[in-house]
Amino acid sequence: CGISGDLTCDRSLDAFDMVLCRRVLADELKLKGLALSNSDMNGDSKTDVADAVKLQRFLLGMPDKTE
Repeated sequence: CGISGDLTCDRSLDAFDMVLCRRVLADELKLKGLALSNSDMNGDSKTDVADAVKLQRFLLGMPDKTE
């Protein structure tokens, strides 16, 4: 089991995860395995802008308004 939002699979959430998330959204990168699973932060079985927003809000210390 991975950490939601941990696209680098280094057991921490940081700007590197956000960079990968943006690359996925721009179709510059395809994730697989644990990284793909971790990228779905809102549990809707896809990686999209909603996941990026959730990750960015977490990194900025802002409350999650999607819950």
